Amino acid sequence: MLEKEPLYDKPDNPYTHKEELISKGNDFEVYGYDENYVVKIPHSSDSQNPLYYNDLLNDYTKMKEIFGDNLSDSYFIPPEKTDNGTYRIIQPRFRQEEFLDIIPKEEFRGFILEHRALFEDLLQKAEKAKEEFKVPVDLTVHNIAFHDGKLIITENDSPTARLRDEHFGKKIESDNMTMELLRKLLSEP
Repeated sequence: MLEKEPLYDKPDNPYTHKEELISKGNDFEVYGYDENYVVKIPHSSDSQNPLYYNDLLNDYTKMKEIFGDNLSDSYFIPPEKTDNGTYRIIQPRFRQEEFLDIIPKEEFRGFILEHRALFEDLLQKAEKAKEEFKVPVDLTVHNIAFHDGKLIITENDSPTARLRDEHFGKKIESDNMTMELLRKLLSEP
């Protein structure tokens, strides 16, 4: 969802409001926004770059077309409207125990096979996205929630920007490996 869409009837200012720090990743600090939403504030060098922000919006639109309900709804707030001139993203709040990184490594293979159809669908969509963007999407387990019987990607980044920036070579290689390992596991009987 783009910035022109209303963020429901929120009394708090989406341009400046944030609550408790929930987590900090490579790209974002995630804060509570209210009981149903979080606000993601980027801390990368691109956070104030209007060209990156436009790529992010365009890529999200294409990703949403490909992934549908498997990509978290996201409300984008442009950098010029926020404090510190850094864009923001507001998303639904998922419980920590819904993220796949909470599953112990020794149980993860079984979880994938138990939910084979969901992972096959996600992999098929990830392959379509890779065809579209020429780089793989980020299927890191701490960016995927298992919510209401669905796998939902919560990561917001720009595959277009990753394709242009040679600094992402190792990340692209790692994401390709993740897809290959998932493909291999799902091909087992």
